[in-house]
Amino acid sequence: MARRLAGFSEDGDLVPEEVAYLREVYSRLRALQTRAAVVRWMAGEGFVTTAGNPWTTGVLTRTMLNPRLAGLDSEGNPIEGAPVVITPEERQELLALLAPSDESASTDGEQDERSEPEEREWLLAGPATVGSCGLCASPLTVFWAAAEKPIYRCPPPPPKGAERENPAVGEAPEQSCGRISMSAPLLERGVAEQLLAELLRPEAAEHLEALLADVIAEIARLREHRKKAERHLQRVTTTLRTAPDSMRAGLLEAQKAAQKEGRDTRTRLRYLEKIVDVSPPLGDAEALVAWWEKAPLASKRALVALEIIKVSVGPGRRGPNPNPHDRIDIAWS
Repeated sequence: MARRLAGFSEDGDLVPEEVAYLREVYSRLRALQTRAAVVRWMAGEGFVTTAGNPWTTGVLTRTMLNPRLAGLDSEGNPIEGAPVVITPEERQELLALLAPSDESASTDGEQDERSEPEEREWLLAGPATVGSCGLCASPLTVFWAAAEKPIYRCPPPPPKGAERENPAVGEAPEQSCGRISMSAPLLERGVAEQLLAELLRPEAAEHLEALLADVIAEIARLREHRKKAERHLQRVTTTLRTAPDSMRAGLLEAQKAAQKEGRDTRTRLRYLEKIVDVSPPLGDAEALVAWWEKAPLASKRALVALEIIKVSVGPGRRGPNPNPHDRIDIAWS
């Protein structure tokens, strides 16, 4: 099944919150911001791809140049009645800005797109990232190293002067250290082994049932909150239409905040609604392992999200055949 294109629902209708940030992406690219800078902005705002993964320059380029965003078919011909995110003229601007020759000769630190890590899905990354650096507590991201080997890594630190001064004690710093990395298959296998061992404990079934009950309660609360947030946004938008100039700046900020709150609530709801369907066979080690090996990634992610608060990865240790579990510290729910 083809993956949904950002900006459009599976039925082909526009998704307003995605259209809004894609329009902002267009504006930033047109203002000659680099794709790397735009991707960093998207990450800071919490935007993810339709697969639930962080945006990168490769997927950003392919998405913004997709003819469907401009209501065109693969030959560039207009599709009658098709909704659009950008106009055909705006797409032509982007084609000139994002020329293929610029792709291969990037000088702004953009990642080589050939490996396309963003097209893959990962157990510990995505909308509810649980992997974190054991040194600075920054979220781990997936990066394709040499020989197309995926690794989880702490992102490189930002340029000097961009880091936050004096972060609060115990608070994850905005400045990542870039000093931790671990093979993605090795880390995911290690986490899976510890998770399955945890699920074989005698009290696992009761604990999982309690966690699911908490999720169901949060879903109900968020659905009610979403309704209130939508009504608030509607009131702000209506007031903005007739507001005097002296009030517009404040109302625009309120509208932006309300839109982000609504987007965050919907994202959280979609994520939680996937979690409640998880049902691993508990009490039988062979059945549990067999379920894990055949379960779709969405089910595995849901189980990780239920049982695990954070997976901290520490520095590697030298020596033959190091034990990956020595580097993995799991905070359980």
